Parts: sequence; structure tokens; C-alpha cells
Amino acid sequence: MSYQIYGFLLLDDSLTAYARQHGLDENEQAMVADHITRAVGLWPRARPMLAKHKGRYYGCIAVGSNGPKDHMPVLPRHEIQKLMDYMKTTVEPSWWWHY
Repeated sequence: MSYQIYGFLLLDDSLTAYARQHGLDENEQAMVADHITRAVGLWPRARPMLAKHKGRYYGCIAVGSNGPKDHMPVLPRHEIQKLMDYMKTTVEPSWWWHY
């Protein structure tokens, strides 16, 4: 069963820069996403998940899910903003297909 997650895709350029800055393996998207959510203090309410976009799979920092087993309501706006501030982005989270 597929469902959607609400979050931030870890695209290659932002992932690589963050991983290098923090001494992480840039090929381990889940590790980078986990590091970010823990640094902001939102883990496990925000956590790494896998999303599909344009035929490719990406790590995603999920801040909500409509998956029946995830028990993951969308985080309040102030917590999403805290994550955005930490990641230095103005890009809002989006809904992505989880696989």
C-alpha cells in the first residue's frame, strides 16, 4: 500500500553540502536526515523516510504522514519553521509518495 508523506526531499546539492559540513557520509541520506532531525530536537516526530520523485528515490525529512501505521500527524507550523530555519531554506514541505 502506498501513501504520502509530508516533508523535505534531500536533494543532491543540499545533502552533499550538509553532509560535508558535519562530517557525514553524503551517500547516506537517512543518516543525514536523522542527524538534522536530532539536531533540531524533533526526532522521532520528524524522521527520515523514503520518497519517490520523478522516477528517483530520495531521502526525505518527513514532518507528517497519512500512512495508517506511521502515527505521524503533521507537525505544528512553529516546529516546521524551526526545521526550515536550521536547514536555511525557504522551501516549504510538500506531499510526496512514500515507497
